[in-house]
Amino acid sequence: HGGPRRAPQAPPTLGAVPGKIKVTLSLPVEGEFRVSLPAWAPGAYRIVNHAAQVRGLSASDGDGRPLKVEAVDAQTWRVDGSGGGTARLTYEVVTEALRFDRDHCLIPGPETFLYVVGRKDLPCRVRFVLPAGWKVGTGLDALPDGAYGARDYDTFIDCPVELGRFELVTFEADGARYELVIHAKGPPKALLRFPGEGVNHTTPGGTRVST
Repeated sequence: HGGPRRAPQAPPTLGAVPGKIKVTLSLPVEGEFRVSLPAWAPGAYRIVNHAAQVRGLSASDGDGRPLKVEAVDAQTWRVDGSGGGTARLTYEVVTEALRFDRDHCLIPGPETFLYVVGRKDLPCRVRFVLPAGWKVGTGLDALPDGAYGARDYDTFIDCPVELGRFELVTFEADGARYELVIHAKGPPKALLRFPGEGVNHTTPGGTRVST
């Protein structure tokens, strides 16, 4: 059988400078495979060319030898993994200034994370390389090894990620616990409109206030 195996894969890692997100993806392979970015986003109801923001996609094997990568269409690439072992893909994603500056980075999954064509059912994991003092806010599952994950690709990209020094509000309603991540210049006035009981507010400095 060609293409990626079902063996566990190393989680993608993200590192960044303002304006660009660097992604590294490692996975076990047994032959040629294809990777792609979706042309849609959950709830968007429109076609978007996310792949136009991808720069410098390259691949190598477990020993660092280059693997052939060629574009199949505007959003899909073919990778020669015929040597088996591990394939390591790296690329950058150009993002809008409003989504990424020195204080925070908003990561929309459909624009950022490649998937292996035909294997969207596999569990997905990601690990973030962050500046000092930054935190992770996301609906993804926090895993024991410090990574974050979801049961499959569609669930994975349906959980936006906010990285940075943000405000965190937690509250309960109808027996469910909610977390609200707020990135704003100055105190977020929206907090004043929450019903008083059961709301916890954590500031970027780590001070926790209950109201």
